[in-house]
Amino acid sequence: MSDPQSLFDFWWTPTPDSERLQWTLTPFVGAGPLRFGMNHDEALTALDSTGSAPLESRGPALETRLRHLGLTLYFDQREALLGIVVDALKGPQVLAAGMALTGRTPSALEQWITDRDTRVPGGRPVSRTLGVVISLQRSHDLLLTRLVLLSREATRNPTHALPNEVWITR
Repeated sequence: MSDPQSLFDFWWTPTPDSERLQWTLTPFVGAGPLRFGMNHDEALTALDSTGSAPLESRGPALETRLRHLGLTLYFDQREALLGIVVDALKGPQVLAAGMALTGRTPSALEQWITDRDTRVPGGRPVSRTLGVVISLQRSHDLLLTRLVLLSREATRNPTHALPNEVWITR
């Protein structure tokens, strides 16, 4: 993948669902092997990524990026996991109540989220019963769903718990 077109295609083309990790969301508990409240080392061990990602301060939270997994993890100042951002193109497919949430067109999820329980700060669908904010990410000329999974604590005020960059369409 050394030529520029191959790199462009790799980073801008969604991974098919059949090639993604398949995670189940347990609202306010966690997703896949991650549990809200676990510390940085526990999270990396659960993901089999020990020592590969440093913690960096990002406004109100501490951040670690795991690009190879399509994840960004956010921890509070005590280093307890409070937010998981799942990349729309390369992150795990997260299932909630049988619905695939990652990398979908926003219209495919909007009604489903609205029917469940919704709040829309800044135009983003938010499910208070699932602890999920549907954010957006570009793939070529399409927008796809990028998930922000939140602990119960972070769900109370997500835009203050996580840094501003989480809420920007990428």
